[in-house]
Order: sequence, then C-alpha cells, then structure tokens
Amino acid sequence: MSNKIIEENNFYSFVYSEKDTTLIFNWKNIIEISNNDFKNYVTKYANYCLEYKPKIAAIDVREFKADLDFNVQEWWMEEIVPIYNKAGIEIFGYVTGDPKAPGVSDQTPPGVLFKMGFFKDLDSLQNWKKA
Repeated sequence: MSNKIIEENNFYSFVYSEKDTTLIFNWKNIIEISNNDFKNYVTKYANYCLEYKPKIAAIDVREFKADLDFNVQEWWMEEIVPIYNKAGIEIFGYVTGDPKAPGVSDQTPPGVLFKMGFFKDLDSLQNWKKA
C-alpha cells in the first residue's frame, strides 16, 4: 500500500494514505490567501473525504501563516462538518508541529460526530488511532 497524490499545486496537496486510511491536506507556505480561495480549497478537501472515506482527516497547518477575516469556525461548522459527518471520518486532526500539541480532545462541538484534536505530527495522529 502506498500514498496517492490526489491533487497538488503551489498552495496545497491532497494525499491519501491507503495504509492508514488517512486523507492529508498539506498547506504549502501560505502567507496570504483570500477568504474565497480558503473556502474553496477546504471544501474541495471535504469533498475528497466523501469520495475516499478516510478514517482520519488530517490538515497540516505548519506552513499556513495567513490571517483570515471571516468567522472560520462558524463557516466550518455550517458547511464542512456536515460533509465530514457524511464521509464517516473518525478523527479530524490538525498537524501543528507543536511538540506540546494536546492530541485528541475530550470535547467536540455539538453536531460533530468525530473526534478532533491537535497533533505535533502526522505519526502522532495516526498512532493515536491505532492505540
């Protein structure tokens, strides 16, 4: 089994790991991005989750440095969470690079049907699922 690059450009890559049933969204050195582009890329990733049905949805934000000027949390809950729920993901995690990242949270917002957390790296996220 291997990793399959689903899509790649100057802003991001989407990679599916068959071995770990993980769909990875890697941001690439994002310092500035429009709200619409951000929404379009995240929605595209969520739709790939519907197609690939990963157990783990991982977004690597280590190279995402942009500030967004809209309520990302509200938009994410209304537009993206229903797609993730429908895709049947079990864990949604941000890969932050922070060695003190807390891992999976015990609390999730209402309507979220999957575990959520912040992880120092992809291995930490995937290993949590195996534990």
